[in-house]
Amino acid sequence: MGAFDFERFNGFARSSLNNFLFDDLWNHDIFNERDMHSSAYFYIRDYFRKQGRDNAYVRCEPRLSDMRPDIVIYERGKPVYVLEFKFFSKPEYVNVDAVDGDLDKLAACVEAYASIKWGFFFMIYDADEMYNF
Repeated sequence: MGAFDFERFNGFARSSLNNFLFDDLWNHDIFNERDMHSSAYFYIRDYFRKQGRDNAYVRCEPRLSDMRPDIVIYERGKPVYVLEFKFFSKPEYVNVDAVDGDLDKLAACVEAYASIKWGFFFMIYDADEMYNF
């Protein structure tokens, strides 16, 4: 098995995973943040299975330096990706403090572990306008 292809997984996370989560929301398979975790976990595991990456391990809410990211991907026992998810069902509402907290957690994980090169943040909210950070 060759080196981990970070660019390929980054493309999957930015495009395919995002589309899969949107499709699940549209098809009434996601109703809350836990459903987002479950869907993402399934699609990420399926991605690695199809890539033949037996040494990539996906964990939900593991402890990393007193933090619990929603999903962590390990390669050969070292964390390489962290993912956070937020879900807001109330129309036109985003809890900015919760979003900032998750973004801070992602940054802290990347800083605490040299093996983590990337963090992804996915958010579902009900609004007509795009959310700007």
